[in-house]
Amino acid sequence: MIFGTRAEILKILGKNIREARLEENITQEEAAKRSGVSLKALRNLEEGKNTSVLTLISVCRIINKIDWIQQIAPPEFTFERLQLSDPTKKRIRASSHKKNQHKNITQK
Repeated sequence: MIFGTRAEILKILGKNIREARLEENITQEEAAKRSGVSLKALRNLEEGKNTSVLTLISVCRIINKIDWIQQIAPPEFTFERLQLSDPTKKRIRASSHKKNQHKNITQK
């Protein structure tokens, strides 16, 4: 398990991404192009600078390390299965009327 500050964890992650890319014998330019991210975004990731999850996922795919992502988001978990709300139902907002009723009840 990795312990440390966010900056330390980002540095370790970046180092691991870089090493995996080099093991695959892929240049930064090729990795950026194949993953669909900018060269600057890839360099930021490898240098342990702030990056997006999308950049991380895209790069992990092309360096054959998508299993790293699957460890924290297993494939059996999908957002389609997680339904936070039914999109066919109309949203109902709370009204201040209920708040006023509650005040009247407590004041009696």
